[in-house]
Amino acid sequence: KTGLDFAFLPADRMIIVQITNIPIGSNLDVFASSENATASGGHTIREVLWNGQTVRSVTLPVGEGVWDIGVGPTLSKGISLGNSTSISSSFIQPQSQQVHIVENKTYQVSFALRLADKLIKGKIVDGLGAGIPNVFVTARPSTLAGDVGRDVATQSLRDGSFALKVEKGA
Repeated sequence: KTGLDFAFLPADRMIIVQITNIPIGSNLDVFASSENATASGGHTIREVLWNGQTVRSVTLPVGEGVWDIGVGPTLSKGISLGNSTSISSSFIQPQSQQVHIVENKTYQVSFALRLADKLIKGKIVDGLGAGIPNVFVTARPSTLAGDVGRDVATQSLRDGSFALKVEKGA
C-alpha cells in the first residue's frame, strides 16, 4: 500500500527510568504508553540489552498526559509465525507506574527487579492435540492480597510449549 503519511512529532518532556537488580543476561523492554497523549505518539519503547551492569537508566521521550511506565522481558518486535525461543525471563515483571506529565521537565521513575526462582512448564494444544503458537500465558499469585504486580507472563513457542519462571506462591 502506498500514499501513507506518518507524522514524526517532537517530544518535549522526558522520563528517566532507572532499573536495579537486573539479573545476569536479562534483556529488557522499557516502555511508556498513554491513551490520552496521542498527539505525542501515545507509545514508546526502548530495548535494553544486557551489558554486564545490574543497574541501568533509560530515557523515554513523552508528551503531556498520563503515562503508564513499565519494564518487562524483551519481546519480538517483528511479525512472525511463532517464536522459536522462549521469552520467559528470570525476573518478576514489576507493576507499571503511572506518571502525570504536565510541566516541561524531566520526570523519574525507578524499578527494582525481583528474581524468579521456580519454573512452570506446559504446552497449549487445540482439541486435536496440536500445539498452538503465540498464546500469552500468565501466572498470578494464588492470593491477590498484597501481591499486586507479581504476575509473570510469557508466550508459547511454535510447538505450543511455554516456560514461566515465578516466585513461590504463583
